[in-house]
Amino acid sequence: MALFLTDSDDRWAVLVYATGEAGRLLLERGHRLEIGGNSMVGWATARRQARVAQDVDAEKIRFANPYLPDTRAELALPLVVGDRVLGALSVQSTQRKAFGESEVTSLQTMADQVAIAIRNAQALGDLRLAVRALDYERFLLQTLLDNVPDKIYFKDEHSRFIRVSAAVARQFNLRPEQVIGKSDFDFFREAHARQAYQDEQDLMRSGQPVLGKLERETWPDRPDTWVLTSKLVLHDLDQRPVGTFGISRDVTELK
Repeated sequence: MALFLTDSDDRWAVLVYATGEAGRLLLERGHRLEIGGNSMVGWATARRQARVAQDVDAEKIRFANPYLPDTRAELALPLVVGDRVLGALSVQSTQRKAFGESEVTSLQTMADQVAIAIRNAQALGDLRLAVRALDYERFLLQTLLDNVPDKIYFKDEHSRFIRVSAAVARQFNLRPEQVIGKSDFDFFREAHARQAYQDEQDLMRSGQPVLGKLERETWPDRPDTWVLTSKLVLHDLDQRPVGTFGISRDVTELK
């Protein structure tokens, strides 16, 4: 993930934050992309629209970064607050077709929040404060997801996982990133998965949270388990329902 901000002349999108070793090297070299030029970041910044390349080899408007040779899909999201374009957020994946409609919606929501944070920081004259705050917020969330024994999960409007805690991944014998894009139908028996799906669809329609519901999890290859589950609606910045999130506590021994 990389964050670009426009310069004072609105000519360049300048890299100000990036993850990984490639990000560190690009920051050291003062990496920038021309706004409106032949790059997805430049295109998204100039036109205030997201641009998705599900297969970068077929994308005509793109800067092929030599430090990221394994990129197969890329998403550029404009950072817009009111009538002001602040820059763009770039997300890259090593898998083709990595960004479905729900992923783009979720990431654009995050980009909108980042834009507001940057605008507030610029008003205070300290962009580094915003970047540090974003890092700290991400650190807190990741610490929670990595260490809490309860199962925490976020799902899109089709009940597919978009973020899970380590406890969720362990019960599926997968890494957290391997769970993304899957649903309960990939892990549980049909009856249990369908009931969970229906509960989440009803939840998005009604807006009424499910709190402390006792559920029986039926597995195709292991004994049944029991959990106490709470689920709520996931909203975007316009308060539109875009999915659900919840937490489940294993109570099999107690049951």
